Amino acid sequence: MKLADSSDRKALYNRLCRIEGQLRGIRAMIDDGEDCAKVAMQLSAVRSAVNQTLGAFALCAIEQSRESGGKHDAEISKVIKTVL
Repeated sequence: MKLADSSDRKALYNRLCRIEGQLRGIRAMIDDGEDCAKVAMQLSAVRSAVNQTLGAFALCAIEQSRESGGKHDAEISKVIKTVL
């Protein structure tokens, strides 16, 4: 299964770009000797963003399976197991 809907693909791509930017910011914080608690807070935000993105991918896969009449149920199970 692939991301067929260009709006879904763009939204997920944008999420990943934001996460990438957050990670670059964290690297800069570490280079600048920022307080560990502040770095940890930003890492927690990245983890949350990644989890939300995983959920969005899982939802996308479920919707695609539903639109295909359930032809991709085995793949959906794989995606859900990966997310959990």
